[in-house]
Amino acid sequence: MNWLQKISYGPSYPLLMSLRADIAGLAQKIYDAWDASYDEYGDVEFGFGGICDGITREIENLIMTRTPFEAAEGSSEGDDHSFPIVKTPEGYYTIDIPCYIYESGGGLEWQKKPNVFISPDDVHIAYLGNEDYYWPELGY
Repeated sequence: MNWLQKISYGPSYPLLMSLRADIAGLAQKIYDAWDASYDEYGDVEFGFGGICDGITREIENLIMTRTPFEAAEGSSEGDDHSFPIVKTPEGYYTIDIPCYIYESGGGLEWQKKPNVFISPDDVHIAYLGNEDYYWPELGY
């Protein structure tokens, strides 16, 4: 697949884009509830590890209840950030809210950025391609 095909989006793209406001809203709820102020353990659910895993799980649930698609957790090699990968008839998409929007840090030491509003424009949806290795169970 060449770079021009890579940026082309298939018929599932408009449906995924229509969910961006809902995705931003559920991410905002997780962000608002995140309290890493406990000195010894951080947040009760997330510790000091950041909230991307929680956001990823909620996006996966939303995708699997509101679309006919499958979703699974993905990540980039060498990166401590997770995001959902969505399996559609034409191939695989990522849905991501970049962690730099709501937190700073790295590894298992993240700090909540104050007063963040997560908007639909913060939800990035990108087509990966139709190769099966994009599916997390097969290697991504």
